[in-house]
Amino acid sequence: MKKRKIKRNNKLIYLFGLLLIILGLFLLFRDFYDEKEQEQLEKDSIEEYYDNVEIKESEITYENKSIETQKKTTSKKTKKIDYVAVLKIPKINLTKGLVSKDNPLNNVKYGIEILANSSMPDKEKTNLIVASHSGTASISYFDKLDKLKINDNVFVDYKNKTYTYNIVNIYDVIKNGKVNLIYNKNKNNLILITCRRNTNKQIVIICELEEIK
Repeated sequence: MKKRKIKRNNKLIYLFGLLLIILGLFLLFRDFYDEKEQEQLEKDSIEEYYDNVEIKESEITYENKSIETQKKTTSKKTKKIDYVAVLKIPKINLTKGLVSKDNPLNNVKYGIEILANSSMPDKEKTNLIVASHSGTASISYFDKLDKLKINDNVFVDYKNKTYTYNIVNIYDVIKNGKVNLIYNKNKNNLILITCRRNTNKQIVIICELEEIK
């Protein structure tokens, strides 16, 4: 009788362990699938942003081309994020769309947030201030921001123009809900903010507009 009970218990333990393994594999696969789906959505949304810019430009001079381009873009999937600009930081291999300030997705919980007191780069002597998480989560778009150095370039594509910025200052501030910004008020600035991992500090990167194309 004891041997039968032991065998039965061993089988139950084996089945329970097998179920845990299957559950773990399922969760891993689901996370991997969700991450790949998010990456594809991001890629499609950025492509849609550039397609829309192309349509607006072609409407001015090439009416027929505009119609053809519009047909092409409307045939794609409609589930995309409505980006108004694209942030590019080649040194850390980052290309990420930005939504408007009044968009519900304009929050660090979802991506890169344009802070409330920001202006877009076509305004004179103003600041475009953006923030995002650092860390290992899928939304930690500024995880490698600490790799940037003075004189590195950062780009913003907005309204069919590319704004090239040059990093002029990098400093840390204590994380207390407020950030002291040190910048040249006579310049157009792009300011990047994120947390420094495993500390109570935030990294602030000041970029000055260098060129518009």
